Amino acid sequence: MLAELPGWMDAGFLKGASAGAVFAACALAIVTVVWVRSLGTRLVVVALLAALAFAGVHYRGELDDCAKTCDCSFLGEEVEVDECGFSAVRGTRR
Repeated sequence: MLAELPGWMDAGFLKGASAGAVFAACALAIVTVVWVRSLGTRLVVVALLAALAFAGVHYRGELDDCAKTCDCSFLGEEVEVDECGFSAVRGTRR
């Protein structure tokens, strides 16, 4: 493993951050469609923002499901789950 997620980056924070990313991607897509004149640039930027929004919705759903099993990961990194009473990252009781 090259890096480890910070301790404050738990499942609850990541759910909120992914919802924020989806909202920001939708807002930026609207701004892009209104302000950018080039059709090619519009298509590329909106496609990238749609992929970001899809990823945010997908991982938010995974975080909701994994909180029930206490086995969470986000983009390949294990995430701490507060509701489980132990650290999924370290595997020890609190």
